[in-house]
Amino acid sequence: MNAITVMNDRSPVDDSEYEPMRLVTHGVLRGDADSSDAVRRLLRHGHRAGGWTVFQHRFNGSVNFYRVWASYKEGFGNLDGEFWLGLDNIHLLTTMAPSELRVDVEDQDGNKRFAVYDKFHVDTEASKYRLTLGSYRGNANDAMSYHSGQKFSTRDQDNDEHSTHCAQKYLGAWWYKGCYFANLNGEYDNSNPGQVKNHV
Repeated sequence: MNAITVMNDRSPVDDSEYEPMRLVTHGVLRGDADSSDAVRRLLRHGHRAGGWTVFQHRFNGSVNFYRVWASYKEGFGNLDGEFWLGLDNIHLLTTMAPSELRVDVEDQDGNKRFAVYDKFHVDTEASKYRLTLGSYRGNANDAMSYHSGQKFSTRDQDNDEHSTHCAQKYLGAWWYKGCYFANLNGEYDNSNPGQVKNHV
């Protein structure tokens, strides 16, 4: 299981009191609303639920994450299941207020780990959604710092620094560098429930 969340008010958080069930995954994007208005509503809901907003959730492999740029730009999946909120929306979330990033992972034996970064920003599409991260804390490996400063890549857009097209080679989409320390949108490992192949 992976859950990636963003906190927009940067209030002090006691990691031991973090409750994933409080993550806001409802009332997000509707076809009748413009994205910026919908994200602002989501941000307000997030504050009422402790400030954290989920932008990626995977737990059973039911949604294919090996997708093209347009899908990652706009988002896909179901908020009641597995989903990606969309790079445009993540950019808006991280632009409207100072943000932190939290990554939660759980293995097939139920062992849970987390990583928190005290700064989180995703730039515009013109910059290929370049990722900026701050300092790390947590009990998971610090696999994300390696990706800070990188552009996002998908199977149809190779923006990594490696001679290999990392998104195609590892069947995912991510802020690849050469290629990754974290690959949380990579191929889901159905032989090990709850796992993404080569995710860290």
